[in-house]
Amino acid sequence: MISLDLYFNISVQVIGLGTYLHNFILRCTDGTIPCIDTLKVAPVHIDCDLSLGILRQIDKYLVDISIFDEHVASAKELKIGDFITLTNLHCYIPFGLKSPELILHGGFKYGRGIKKLKNDSDLSVALQQIIDKIPLESCPNETQTIMTVDQPRSLQKSPTVCLHSEQNLMSLQEVLLNPTDKTVYKVRVFVHEFKPDFFVKMIKTVCSNCLKSIPLCQSTCSDCIDSSLRKELFFKLHIQDNPEGNAFDVICYGIHAKELLGIDRIESSGQLELLGKLVGEWCDLHLICNMVNEIPKFHLIYTTIKKD
Repeated sequence: MISLDLYFNISVQVIGLGTYLHNFILRCTDGTIPCIDTLKVAPVHIDCDLSLGILRQIDKYLVDISIFDEHVASAKELKIGDFITLTNLHCYIPFGLKSPELILHGGFKYGRGIKKLKNDSDLSVALQQIIDKIPLESCPNETQTIMTVDQPRSLQKSPTVCLHSEQNLMSLQEVLLNPTDKTVYKVRVFVHEFKPDFFVKMIKTVCSNCLKSIPLCQSTCSDCIDSSLRKELFFKLHIQDNPEGNAFDVICYGIHAKELLGIDRIESSGQLELLGKLVGEWCDLHLICNMVNEIPKFHLIYTTIKKD
């Protein structure tokens, strides 16, 4: 069972694999509906052999797990349909976001890692029986099965409808008219300014384990044992439909903030100059909306700079 703010072990079947930004993603199911809604990347980033019709029906049974550091190599050796056990998986809400995420951190403490199960093991057979009971409605020209361990991948149904690789562009006005919680929007916008305008104010100290913001007066995280602290970027972009149009702020944090600047680590105030170069440019932003007390908060998850 997925538990928020805890570490736990889970056995699942691999439904899809993919890469999003610098993260390797496993899309999995244990045949049950998670008690917690966790973040999932867009389908275009996941290699999956199931038809679009089946994917839509079983979406609520699926979870995305982000794999980091030493575990990426073993994750890349997995195949769709494999049964695995993940040890010391972490479910938490990253700083600046509302929705929890499933993470397999780096390192091997507490047995952390991925173990591939034999298809005929008792656990694999039990999982297959549960997964086979996921209800499916009749879909024309589609096999009524999700994934069986003895079914060659080449015989499984491929998507009958191509998943869109380019999400439709929307205007800021369209997004703000009807913002929906946990929905990703793609907008082309003009970057008016960024805040704060002092680099040191953009740097926050966070726990490398739970990513909670740590006050400057503390040297450790009070919630995590044997955890280290690290620096992360946190800033806001002030964006508009056009240089004279309506505007709002987008929160940029962590890996997505670094991705925007094209950097791997926080080094110097020279990165403030990189951010300053975005002012006056057009960007395609992928934003996730989080509703907080019925007020939409938008966080950056992907950026393409347009030199229009």
